[in-house]
Amino acid sequence: MSLLLRHLEANGPLSRADLEAATRRQQLAGGSLDTAILELGLMTPLQLDALLQSACGLPARRCGCSSAGRPVPGNMSRETWSTSAGPCRSRRRTAG
Repeated sequence: MSLLLRHLEANGPLSRADLEAATRRQQLAGGSLDTAILELGLMTPLQLDALLQSACGLPARRCGCSSAGRPVPGNMSRETWSTSAGPCRSRRRTAG
């Protein structure tokens, strides 16, 4: 069982049914649980980022990257994919 799955079961905002759906998708499609959660639209990229930070005890990554112009992964909507770039852009402007 992954660290993320254990953390979600103990602390996460997802229902057992949502966790089972994400786990099934991961097993069928391959990839990681966090990707399955995003592809199913169960959490936004920002929500998942905060959850991963708390699960792993790591600080937020300040990358300055942008998803703009990159292909949308899997079945993720363009809107969900593009919202993951917004915080990076604002961090880049304010990072000093």
